[in-house]
Amino acid sequence: MIPRTSIDEANRHLQQLHQRVHDLEITVQDQHETLLTKDKLFQNRISEISVAKDKEIEGLVNKLLASERTVSVLQEELERKNHQILALQHSHSKLRRLLNFKDDVKDLLKTMEDAEENLALDEGDTDGLLSFYQRSNDVSLNLSGKKLRKKRFIRSESHPAVENITSDIEAAPTLGGKEFYL
Repeated sequence: MIPRTSIDEANRHLQQLHQRVHDLEITVQDQHETLLTKDKLFQNRISEISVAKDKEIEGLVNKLLASERTVSVLQEELERKNHQILALQHSHSKLRRLLNFKDDVKDLLKTMEDAEENLALDEGDTDGLLSFYQRSNDVSLNLSGKKLRKKRFIRSESHPAVENITSDIEAAPTLGGKEFYL
């Protein structure tokens, strides 16, 4: 048989082993609870981070949409400004062309003033250009009281002053086919 001391020693050993297993089970249980608590904390933290990320993404999407609207408005404004620039450039080129005629118009006015002076000098000529000039003034004043623009033109008659004027006009540079109304 087995000596009693061996049995007691085996019992003490089993009891220590049982105590050790129990302590380990408690430790495992504590660690399990700690892990569950940490897992819940991490889940909460991940959830908070996810919500914060979603809010940030939503804010960035709103900013992006606002920026796209701003870009669209700016592009429309740019297009409108480009059309204005084109219109201004077109107007500028027309004005430039008109200003190129400035000297020609001055020459034309000078020629017309000279013609009027020549008419004033020929006061005694009632059958010629002076009488025609006076008749055209009288007709324009008597037309039913309306203010009309009168197209002045020069008839070539057999008068030397008229021939000089018409030759001056023919020698003047053309003004692009435009007629002048006074």
